Amino acid sequence: MTIKLALIGKGISHSKSQIMYESIIGQAVDYQLLDFQSEQDIPEAYDLLDKFDGISITAPYKKYFCNEVNLCETASELGAINCLYRDDRGGPMGANTDFSALQTLVPKMLKKYFPDQIIILGNGTMADVVARILLSQDRSFKQYTRKKYGDLTHIDLSLDSSSPLVINCCSRSFRFDGGISLHATFWDLNYAHPHSDILPLLCDYIDGEELLFEQAKVALRHWGISTP
Repeated sequence: MTIKLALIGKGISHSKSQIMYESIIGQAVDYQLLDFQSEQDIPEAYDLLDKFDGISITAPYKKYFCNEVNLCETASELGAINCLYRDDRGGPMGANTDFSALQTLVPKMLKKYFPDQIIILGNGTMADVVARILLSQDRSFKQYTRKKYGDLTHIDLSLDSSSPLVINCCSRSFRFDGGISLHATFWDLNYAHPHSDILPLLCDYIDGEELLFEQAKVALRHWGISTP
């Protein structure tokens, strides 16, 4: 039986989600990119779930369905979802797979790189998720936001510490061209980003492809799609 999945977002032609799901499931997937220019163009959750077995949501629409579907506990606390599915009664549900995936990956990154400081760039949903996980582990961090520091593009992070873990939670439109220590680890929660051709020359650069993989595994469980 053909599995039909979709991704809702804006400017999502770069998406690698179909390849990721097919590699996990082990079969071809009917995958559609639903690229909407405005919220007014987005169909209702009920209509979407009638057409697809599973639906992912990315920026800037992670908050759009929150008042239209039932939310799992974490999604309700964060006020953002990136996964639509049906509950046991067939009703529309929203989950946040960012949290589940980062709960696995953040401790893994800290153990692997052992940073002398943790720096978060941004203050959106992803930044909130990372901050919650760090606080739950009693880990301190410094957070740079546009509201407090203005334009973050050229901020000098080399002044903070010699070997920080910088976690970029800004959107794909953000390009970091600031100062950074040679011994820093720059973990970009985006993937296939244009600035990834420069940062590897300046520090240890890691993109968000592993995050995408972990999110995909969590989403498949919500959709009831079995994996090998």
